[in-house]
Amino acid sequence: MFKALFRLIVDFVFPPKCLTCSRFLKEEENDPVCPECWAEIQLIAPPWCERCGFPLASSFEGTAAPICRECRKGKRYFHQARAVGIYDGTLRKTIHLFKYRQKESLHQILGELLLKYLSQHWSDLKVDFILPVPLHRKRLRWRGFNQAELLARMISLNLDLPLLTENLQRPRFTTPQIELTKKERLTNLRGAFKVRKSEEIEGLSLLLIDDVFTTGATMNECSRALVEAGASKVYCLALARPI
Repeated sequence: MFKALFRLIVDFVFPPKCLTCSRFLKEEENDPVCPECWAEIQLIAPPWCERCGFPLASSFEGTAAPICRECRKGKRYFHQARAVGIYDGTLRKTIHLFKYRQKESLHQILGELLLKYLSQHWSDLKVDFILPVPLHRKRLRWRGFNQAELLARMISLNLDLPLLTENLQRPRFTTPQIELTKKERLTNLRGAFKVRKSEEIEGLSLLLIDDVFTTGATMNECSRALVEAGASKVYCLALARPI
């Protein structure tokens, strides 16, 4: 009761603002991002690459299982990958606040975005476990939490699917992908991930969760480790990807 009263006093003295546009939120607006900003998110919709989910030109409408140029050129260890929206505007700001400004509570609204996507586009997806893309222990200490794990945990609870957080590990510290060229990203993560207990995932289908799918190198290297350890299929889902 005391906490609720304290929250009322704080909200009266310092009315909550939208985290992305700083507009004062109305009393009935419970999310930290206002509806106007949230409505600006550019969702990714078909036609898209059947393998990595990259949005394709409207001329591909009706084409059966189109594959983009990048997927035709390189080896993809994941079975399919998808991202909810374009990494820009509100979605980019919200992810940055969540990831770099320690706004951990944002995992709720971002997790709901992932759950809505799953219900609309992957409702028939059958997997045995959900896994987050792991952080190296040094980066985990710096940040204080793994943003992918918070999202994966929310999906796990809502879909009643078991969560694996210790099996896929990142023993090698790597340069952040955002600081590298496209070519450097492909080699930076080589061998960065390993599976501790292959028997735990052998023959199973897995759903891998991350916040941003940039070139797909991180998801691909995680998938490589999982597939080489015996996983049957790896599906990847991220909040956003740059276009």
